[in-house]
Amino acid sequence: MIDAAVLEPITLAVRTLEHVQPRLGDSRGHHRTGSIGLFHLQAFQIGWRSIIIVIGLDQDARRLEIAKRLGADHRQSMGVRKMW
Repeated sequence: MIDAAVLEPITLAVRTLEHVQPRLGDSRGHHRTGSIGLFHLQAFQIGWRSIIIVIGLDQDARRLEIAKRLGADHRQSMGVRKMW
């Protein structure tokens, strides 16, 4: 049974794929490392074997490592988020 907490991120990832209509081998950059971004990464990885680049902040180091294990081809930290 799918947990209700993951139902929305999965639905958003599927909806994005329908909207974007990626082609085999397309490159995709993801600027989010939260649950929705990681579901998008998996959807593109499974569906179209895109080249996937995940971008996060220094505080996202753990999630960037998860992205690597999920199949991200490249990961990039953009530094520290400045609070104004």
